[in-house]
Amino acid sequence: MNDIEAKDIFAEAWRHFKSNWLKLTTITFVGFLLPLVAIVLLSVYLLDEPDLDDNAIGALTLMILVFLLLVGFVFGAIFIKSLLRSICFRKITDRRNGSVSTYFSSCIESALVSKEFLFSIGCAGLATLFLSLGKSIEVGIYILLFWLLLFVSLVVSFLFMFAPYILMENTETKTFKNFGNALRLMRNNYKIVANTTLLCFLICLAMWCTGVGIVIAIPFRILVTAVLYQKISQRT
Repeated sequence: MNDIEAKDIFAEAWRHFKSNWLKLTTITFVGFLLPLVAIVLLSVYLLDEPDLDDNAIGALTLMILVFLLLVGFVFGAIFIKSLLRSICFRKITDRRNGSVSTYFSSCIESALVSKEFLFSIGCAGLATLFLSLGKSIEVGIYILLFWLLLFVSLVVSFLFMFAPYILMENTETKTFKNFGNALRLMRNNYKIVANTTLLCFLICLAMWCTGVGIVIAIPFRILVTAVLYQKISQRT
């Protein structure tokens, strides 16, 4: 059994990216970067309104509006990532049969273990807790719960990172069985997965810091994961 090398995974992922860069970056730019920039600019503009200081109702309305925009952005990010996964998966596996919508519908189920979905649901629960109990709980407890929520979301999404691709390959198999297979695949290949994921995170973090590099970082990371899944699933 040949060992899988991280450099081979990145080389193949980059080759696929160069072949499909226009489609992937356009989807990411329109579906991810533009909404993010629009929300940030709108939030800064609204929060800068001087009348809000003396208008409690207006401030509350603004907070609710910003919250709804963030919720919309989170679920939009899940949608865009699911679409990108389906496109990348078909390109890497060279599957001519089956439409993007077929793979995309299977990928929707994987949103249940995505960090965006888990974190947003957790934040909604944390906000509900704050509205219910308020200052009866120390601020430090809320901060601790927030970071714990972020940590759990990242760990769960990491453990089930191959679930979208297994779901796309096994559309007739029950979802929970596919999740079990994803966890088993992760456990049996944890060294190469951890090394590749860490290196990919550092590369994408550098791209994120440039701002515009987001449109490259998101599809490239998806391609790396898809290539990694293909290689380790072929040798098992």
